[in-house]
Amino acid sequence: MNSNLQYKNKCVFLDRDGVINLPIVINKKPYSPRRIEEFIFTSEIKNLISKVVNHGYKVIVITNQPDIASGDLSESLLNYFHQRIIDEMLVDDIFVCKHLSSDNCNCRKPKPGLILEAALKHKINLKESFFIGDRWKDVDAANNVECHSIFIDYGYREKLKTVPKNCVKNLNAAFEVILSKKI
Repeated sequence: MNSNLQYKNKCVFLDRDGVINLPIVINKKPYSPRRIEEFIFTSEIKNLISKVVNHGYKVIVITNQPDIASGDLSESLLNYFHQRIIDEMLVDDIFVCKHLSSDNCNCRKPKPGLILEAALKHKINLKESFFIGDRWKDVDAANNVECHSIFIDYGYREKLKTVPKNCVKNLNAAFEVILSKKI
């Protein structure tokens, strides 16, 4: 982990569902969209990403998509969703874990495998970077690599396992933390 300290790039890592696009919430539990018409960008995301890019940040999406492994989502639909993100936003890359939690892989959040892979590929200094997410797994993954965790509390039916650096109520507030901080 300390090997990335020589890297100069700073990054805003984003979870996908709940940050880039609206989740499907059932009984206060969020789910990923599984149909084209369910994949709806959050209202301010394009503008907010543009702002952080203008402040010198790379933007990388880190997402768990176990619906691939379970067969509830096709690879082609996942690729369609991600191509829309790449085409419509200033996103540098998307890293995806397609495993179930029972697979015990190193890439599925809360494990930091995808963050570390992205940091190596894009020469990112994690201590000068942020991770915005809406689930406990996002906070834990960020905290595991000393990345500045920003938790958006949408009131889901789950509890945090580690403490985020910042807890906010909406996406705009999450980006305000980044734009107002000097790490």
